[in-house]
Amino acid sequence: MQPETESVVAGLYGAVVITTDEWGIPHIVADSARDAFFGQGYAQARMRLFQMDLWRRRGLGLLADVLGGEYVELDVAARTFLSRHPLEEEYAAYPSRDRERIESFVAGINAWVGETLAHPESLPPEFAVVGYPPSMWSASDLLRIRIHGLSSNAEEEVARARTLARFGPGIERLRRPLDPEQEFGDAAVDASLLDDGTLDLYRAAHEGISFGDGSRRAPTPDGSNNWAIAGSRTRSGRPIVASDPHRIMTFPSLRVLVHVTCPEFDVIGMQEPYMPGVVAGHNGRVAFGITIAPADLEDVYVYDLHPTDDSLYRYADEWMPIRTLVEQIPVAGSAPVTRELRFTRHGPVLKIDAERRVVIALRAAWLEPGMTPYLASLDMADAIDVDEYLERLDGWGNPVLNHVVADSDGRIAWQVAGRVPVRPNWNGLLPVSGDGSHEWAGWRTAPELPRLTDPPHGWVRSANHNNLAEDPGWDAPPTSYEWYAGYRARRLATMLSSRDDWTVEASAALQNDYLVEPAAQLMGYFDEPFVDPDAEFARTQIRAWDQRMTTDSAAAAIFDKWLYTELPRAIRREAARRLAATGEADAAADVLLDVALLTLGDARTDIGLLADSGGWEPLVASTLASAVAALREELGPETEEWSWGAVHVARLAHPLHGLGALDAHLTDTGAHPKAGSSDTLGVSFGADGVQTLGAATRVVIDVGDWDASVWINSPGQDGALDSPHARDLFDVWLADDYLPLLYSPDRIKQHAESRTRLLPAPKNHPESATAGNGTPLERTNP
Repeated sequence: MQPETESVVAGLYGAVVITTDEWGIPHIVADSARDAFFGQGYAQARMRLFQMDLWRRRGLGLLADVLGGEYVELDVAARTFLSRHPLEEEYAAYPSRDRERIESFVAGINAWVGETLAHPESLPPEFAVVGYPPSMWSASDLLRIRIHGLSSNAEEEVARARTLARFGPGIERLRRPLDPEQEFGDAAVDASLLDDGTLDLYRAAHEGISFGDGSRRAPTPDGSNNWAIAGSRTRSGRPIVASDPHRIMTFPSLRVLVHVTCPEFDVIGMQEPYMPGVVAGHNGRVAFGITIAPADLEDVYVYDLHPTDDSLYRYADEWMPIRTLVEQIPVAGSAPVTRELRFTRHGPVLKIDAERRVVIALRAAWLEPGMTPYLASLDMADAIDVDEYLERLDGWGNPVLNHVVADSDGRIAWQVAGRVPVRPNWNGLLPVSGDGSHEWAGWRTAPELPRLTDPPHGWVRSANHNNLAEDPGWDAPPTSYEWYAGYRARRLATMLSSRDDWTVEASAALQNDYLVEPAAQLMGYFDEPFVDPDAEFARTQIRAWDQRMTTDSAAAAIFDKWLYTELPRAIRREAARRLAATGEADAAADVLLDVALLTLGDARTDIGLLADSGGWEPLVASTLASAVAALREELGPETEEWSWGAVHVARLAHPLHGLGALDAHLTDTGAHPKAGSSDTLGVSFGADGVQTLGAATRVVIDVGDWDASVWINSPGQDGALDSPHARDLFDVWLADDYLPLLYSPDRIKQHAESRTRLLPAPKNHPESATAGNGTPLERTNP
């Protein structure tokens, strides 16, 4: 082990010891929860300072301050979607103990920032490249930043309204399947008032940041798998919990593994780098995992603008003033830019159309007090059993999640938790009038959402599918009508029911299962030979295939190109023509290609069309042939050299990749063949042949034999490019391997790589510990 280092920091009651193991997990030990969270902030900042600083600047709208005028519009968007509630209202939405924990976490971040500013040689090299230092934080930063909590409901509402107006309901059902199917009813607003620019501000808030190649990428929607297996189905007789959140693939990853120990709790697992607590892991008594539970948290409101006064909008029978905030946006190298942010009673104004005299605004649940994403995980750390964990979910706000949980007494459960708005007189599928006729009527929280405890079949699971009815006692309007396809969920149910000897190793293998569930539904279309030689080649390859998206499989490449590209392009166009022929759609519905391909990766629509209508055999043959032709163009004529790994790769590039000041090998993992697809449990969703969504971070937990638990986090735990833990785990992850999730002191000691001791500064020490913006942390009796 490296020599132990010491740092004197103000703001601590007692010493904090941070032991980093050989794979990069910091194990933090303190004598109080307050000091433990200080240590967590310090440790996570030490690992991910550039990433955290960039997140803070992006969220507060402070990019232009250091990067220049081209980032002003992103700053305007971020500031528009900050929480504008008083800080006391935000704190009041959480348990009273959380305020001290949040402020201590931020003080720990600031302690490390202070060290780097005093000793610039300890700064990650990224800061030298971008030319600015890290900033101090405030606890209000964590509570106010919300753009990482945006959902996509507003985008769908506007797209749905415009599609219905142009083409009718038949075409809209081709564009976006609903579950359960719904009648759209009469539009509450004139869709002609919605145009391509309606959501420009909203989309700008979604944009990612990239310095090196000048491109920006909007985050891919999150998915995930999780499950809990009862001891009746495991070899050991103890429960197993598995969690593998699917996030945009980034370098560094969007989560860290951390272990925080104090007299109040002893919790280990994954968390957002800029948040305290643990969102998926265990505390030595309870293990827990998460997936996104789709929920409609946004509504687009359209108001009349006053005929002559652009500062007034109609609500009920009154003209209400548009609230305006004037923001000075600092810009590096030039004068600040002044912008006005506008708000209605429902939320941020997206657009004012003075010509058509309308105002368009967004109401979002995630802008309410207590809706900072994942911050409620603070209160899971010391839950002692399943019942207490579920009880604490009553206060969970955002995002809406499927929680699976198991305890050392052998109990398991699944619970949907979050704050979901109640719409008493509409279903949320379309934009509505802001005149007061469509108002939320409170919230549904965990006690009113689906739950399942200790089911007789011995497992619970979720995979972003419509699982509401899996609680037999739940009967209420759906939380959403827009769900992920149920293929991963069906595969999980089949596999979890298939054996009674589950182990941690078997669960880890299941997280990397590459069988593509839709293939089994489609095999009947490949029974008879095709005349076309390319179609027949594709058919014979697929018929002989094991239906797994492995890197060496030519059939996997053919099937994916057919099901997710060639088939939908052809079958949706033909379905649109059939609707037009019957008068159910505009005759110009061929331009469906401009609309329906927004959800090209969702095979439910195309498989449903094949099943529901006859006469598709020629289209199956022609699209198989076009898939082969496309692959021939991409991979060459030698079909024996074709493989899924040749057209689908994993490649992680740091946001600074491409800048000459950094060696390329530090900022790019290179391209490597990657197994999996959008509908396999081992998810690997791609764009342009490169994986963009997947499970960079996974845990599998042995409930009771805690040291037998495993984890992985790609490309590594650290974000600093000069750290040995920045990309040391990429090859381990690529091989579907795992590492031991060390928990007991003896095991941690055996694998310790370094140790840092944080010592409290004397009262009159010149250093000052702050919760941010210069506010001192008060020293009170513990």
